[in-house]
Amino acid sequence: MRALAGLALFLSLAVQAGEVTVIRPTAFVGSEATYYVVLDERPVSDLESRESVRFDAPAGRRVLAIRCPKAMSRTYAETKLERDFGAGPAFFVIEPKFDCVTIRPLEPQTAAALMANTTLRPAQASTYVEGQVAAAAPTETRDVESGPREAIAAATAAWGDAFNSRDAARLTALYDTDAVLIGTSAKKPAVGKAAIAAYFADAAQRSTNRVALGEHAVRVYGDLAIDSGLYTFFEVRGGAAVMTPARYTFVYRKRDGKWLIVEQHSSRVP
Repeated sequence: MRALAGLALFLSLAVQAGEVTVIRPTAFVGSEATYYVVLDERPVSDLESRESVRFDAPAGRRVLAIRCPKAMSRTYAETKLERDFGAGPAFFVIEPKFDCVTIRPLEPQTAAALMANTTLRPAQASTYVEGQVAAAAPTETRDVESGPREAIAAATAAWGDAFNSRDAARLTALYDTDAVLIGTSAKKPAVGKAAIAAYFADAAQRSTNRVALGEHAVRVYGDLAIDSGLYTFFEVRGGAAVMTPARYTFVYRKRDGKWLIVEQHSSRVP
């Protein structure tokens, strides 16, 4: 019933052009902080963990921003995304990083799966208090890489994009030669690229299969890195929406300047 309610919510949004929905998935990192959604320098709404917010964006080139308060200060870190609005509904998910968040555009189907696990925040005035915003905040068309943590976050986002493309070869290329994959419902580990390719072999046949990344934490130790977090799988089976919330751990190794997955463990959220 929850899945169907999420799809119904999505369908009601999809017919309203010019609407923007920002989704903050289930708490994992920084759950105690209130984020502030800002459009063209105007605070729009607060956003707590496991909430989504919907608002109208006038047609044209706009700057969407999330401001993150710094502890014991009226100073905010900020992530900005510039894009054209007004052609139809737009959906974004925010994910914590070490200084603020990333803002990632979503396909409508993927957004519907995430929204079903959040509460739509009622329209109300923001509690935002004016303060200094970090001058180094860039305006991005996608997440900006400014260090190893961002590189790892981008690598995990690339995995999500590859999964949603349902291209087995593209997915397999993200793994190291001797990588180990323990899938969400796998009975045994897939060891090595050949076994991982076999694991994803039916990806092209699962046309409705999608994944939406949630909140996560990245740690970097030289040429090794770990990204631990949450994601939600979404699929239509027999005409019904099926969502599988899960948790993941990606272990990366830097080889020839590129971060490759050496181990992935995925399990359902109990």
